[in-house]
Amino acid sequence: MSDRARVLILVAICGVLTFAFLGSRPLYNVDEGMHSATSKEMVLTGDWITPHHNGKPFYDKTALHNWFVALSFLALGFTEFAARLPAVLLGLGSVLLTFWMGRRMYGSGPGFYGAVVLATSVLVILMSQTIVHDISLLFFVTLAFALFYRGYSDPRGGRKWFLFSYVAFGMAVLAKGPIGLLLPGAVIFLFFAFRRDFRCLLRMSLPWGVLIFAGVAAPWFVAISLANADYVEEFFVKLHFGNFTAKGSMPTHPEPWYYYGMALVGTFMPWSVFLPGAIHRAWQRRGEDESGATLLLLLWAGFYFLFFSAASSKLVTYILPIFPALAILTGRLWHEVATREVPGAAARRWVYGGFLAYVLFPIATIWMLKVDPEWGDTLRHKYGIDPDLAGLPLYAFSLGLLVSGALLWWKMTRAAFAGIGASFGLCMILFILILVPVMNPYQTSREVAMEMDRRVSEGDKLVNFHRIRDTFLFYTDRRVRVLRDTPKKPDRLKRYLDSPERVFVLIAKRHYESKGLTAPILMVQGDDLLISNRDDP
Repeated sequence: MSDRARVLILVAICGVLTFAFLGSRPLYNVDEGMHSATSKEMVLTGDWITPHHNGKPFYDKTALHNWFVALSFLALGFTEFAARLPAVLLGLGSVLLTFWMGRRMYGSGPGFYGAVVLATSVLVILMSQTIVHDISLLFFVTLAFALFYRGYSDPRGGRKWFLFSYVAFGMAVLAKGPIGLLLPGAVIFLFFAFRRDFRCLLRMSLPWGVLIFAGVAAPWFVAISLANADYVEEFFVKLHFGNFTAKGSMPTHPEPWYYYGMALVGTFMPWSVFLPGAIHRAWQRRGEDESGATLLLLLWAGFYFLFFSAASSKLVTYILPIFPALAILTGRLWHEVATREVPGAAARRWVYGGFLAYVLFPIATIWMLKVDPEWGDTLRHKYGIDPDLAGLPLYAFSLGLLVSGALLWWKMTRAAFAGIGASFGLCMILFILILVPVMNPYQTSREVAMEMDRRVSEGDKLVNFHRIRDTFLFYTDRRVRVLRDTPKKPDRLKRYLDSPERVFVLIAKRHYESKGLTAPILMVQGDDLLISNRDDP
């Protein structure tokens, strides 16, 4: 198979799993509503330096992904398709970069296997059609490592590739902040230390690199700092250093130290069962390649994993940048088995052993959906999904695994590999077609926000109770006040509803019931209620 054919296959896989469903669902409140509303406000206000959310400066994220979404809005209008298009393109770009890097490291076959692994892993599929900054970081970190390795492995010097990599490092910082440089920089330092090859620094044109990196990353940080006196303290000190150490405050997303080990099992599906074998084989063969490709991948994945495991604040998306490294290692393991390129049965044992772990999948699925009442209650009340309906995509995946297992038993390794990817792809498509429409009312406020927008007249007041529904901002272009009851003022909501003026409240059903409210309900959407102190239209 030619490399052109391999690229077309990768584009087709990403197109089916992500692009085909780009505008099929409304924006969701968590993350999507926030970042799309911020990007929309960027277009409407013309302020491309300071991101704003609900009319206030938004320092939580850097601006790069907002720029991508805002440019998409300018070209295609304020639609769900336009909001998600940058994520799809960045996800596809990450897959193609993984193929390019894997081909350079081990050849076209392992590179292609690794790119397929990345394209069909669950977290990459989800992040490639979700409006989050992490997908920009994934692309530019992958680009930076790919360019660095291209320069390092070039016997003629590779100076131009190093210079290009500094641009990628600068873009990675614009994508997510200092970790876009600090973590890859630490990995590269460790790589040189393990190989005792600090002389390569002379080939990397570091003075030029500093200038190029600063020219890419510094202007925006300088501009926003000059425009907002509190930016440096809020972004660098509180959000980054504070979230890592939780010094003086509670971490934003507290999780136990082993969190990412468990998260990786789910987010790298369907390939996570092969990770132990891929890492073990890579460790055994880390000294075989003269250019240090395997060592670089191990350090890349290992250092990121340990760094974020040590952090006080943990989110599953933080480890997304290690997926290309893990994908290439997993793809190399499968290619080794498929081609029998190395004598011995070690790789085959790891693949067969990993496949045996899939036996637990149908058992775990049935236990979660049929036996454990907590899972069923969560699915019903938080997502509106009946457990029996939730099982359909998982049962389809289980059936695909049986077929793939039979193919592997008959030593049809390539077909077994394709079967795993195809069956999981079918699982994700069924999830999107069957479950997502059921989930939509519980994850977005589009319809209820538009109904409120239709009813609210000039002079009427409106609030979101307890938390802001970010899609409300995107779909109505309104500012919204968040009203919360506090221990010192437990009846703020009731006093608000007693106002002589007409008022509207977007409130969760559980809060409406727990507070014993009797205010007229104008509309119900999922777990959200639109209520008012009057029931007239």
